[in-house]
Amino acid sequence: MAETTGKKQGFTWRHIMVVFTCAIGIFTSTAITFSCAGLTYIPISEQLGIERIQITFYMTCTYLAEVVFSPVVGAMLERLDIRIVAVSCACAAALAEFLMSTNTIYWQWYYCGVLLGYGQIGILWLIMAGVIGRWYKDLTALMIGICSAMTGIGGAVFNIVGQTVLGPNLLTEETWRDLYRVFCICIIAGTIPWQILFLRSHPDDCGLKAYGELIDETVEVQEEEVLYGFTPAEAYKTWYFWALCVFGATANVCGIYPQHFTAFYQGFVAIDNESMQAAIAAAADPSTVVLADYSIPEFMAMSGTLEAFAMVGMAVGKVVTGAVESKTMMGALILGLVTGVGGIFAMWMGGTAKILPILWGGGFIYGCMYAWVTVVLPFITRQVFGDLHYDQIYSVVLMPTNLVGAFAAGGLALIYQGPGWGAYWVVAIAFVAVSFLLALVIYKVGRPKYVEKFGERV
Repeated sequence: MAETTGKKQGFTWRHIMVVFTCAIGIFTSTAITFSCAGLTYIPISEQLGIERIQITFYMTCTYLAEVVFSPVVGAMLERLDIRIVAVSCACAAALAEFLMSTNTIYWQWYYCGVLLGYGQIGILWLIMAGVIGRWYKDLTALMIGICSAMTGIGGAVFNIVGQTVLGPNLLTEETWRDLYRVFCICIIAGTIPWQILFLRSHPDDCGLKAYGELIDETVEVQEEEVLYGFTPAEAYKTWYFWALCVFGATANVCGIYPQHFTAFYQGFVAIDNESMQAAIAAAADPSTVVLADYSIPEFMAMSGTLEAFAMVGMAVGKVVTGAVESKTMMGALILGLVTGVGGIFAMWMGGTAKILPILWGGGFIYGCMYAWVTVVLPFITRQVFGDLHYDQIYSVVLMPTNLVGAFAAGGLALIYQGPGWGAYWVVAIAFVAVSFLLALVIYKVGRPKYVEKFGERV
């Protein structure tokens, strides 16, 4: 493409505040929704006398609601001012947290999950990507990356906040109700005021242009950029497209695993298992043995720390994985394999031996696995099928990815509630290994076919 000359739109406080608004919304509402859900699983199940799967199913409702509301919110964004849509999503997320603080029956969490799904399909996916794409012609990927990383940073912060609010007596006191109310306030403070003040659908609404766009519209672009890639019909006929869909699903399961890290800590690491087992064996009626009687207070007081370490690792892992894969795809895949398996073993062994530095270090290392579904999956899709119809092809890949994610949280709870935590970690290693092999084969087979037809254009 021929070079152009002319003045370009630079940074203004409006451009900066649009990114800040998206980032702080994800830092609060999205991180609380997805990265802090595990804080309350065990306290609620213990105090209400219900199975953990009955509580974790509300996250399934959240993911399914995201799928259902995606076209609805997309249509709303085309017809309404973005502030109306954004505030409605923020209100739905905040209302869900407040309602959960009043729940007394497990199914009440399910409609709260629907509200969360409506809120997050807007705040995390459609609004953030849409508004940044309109406000930034240059640095688009960087700004989206900064906003996406807020899920990890926010998860780390609010897991610490959560464990502080829950306190060491979380199994016997209803401090989880206080936590939901605190989360409600945090979501409101981190979304609605900023959305109303600084969020605008287009820079033209403020008399500006997208960052990096030419202000002098008389400058003539002599040659238009040409996009290359397979058509959707061609992509769907390849076996490695469907393998890519499976990879997206397995990688997403790996990303959902940390939702249960706090349950592992609360229900296994912070419990004096030998004393508890002895009490069960000695009791005439084993059902009278109360889990809370055998907790170790100094351990229970740190119940959110493991997931917080994983959230920090996720934020770092997204940046590191993106930098590595821009140089070598094999390096990014090996990085994910090593950190994934290594992190699992560290958490498993460190938790069993109650060696907290090893446990937390494992959580931090495992955080890199988040990058597989958010960084590696879209990169491989573009490398194998090109830019021409990327959005359409990638949207199809995301369908099984999100559908599997809808059922993963509940399914993983069934594993440790049934066979136990050992099986839980073995299955995690299997998912990491399968994801690695799928990504490796897809890239090794699909990339040469793309290069053969279009050359090294992506």
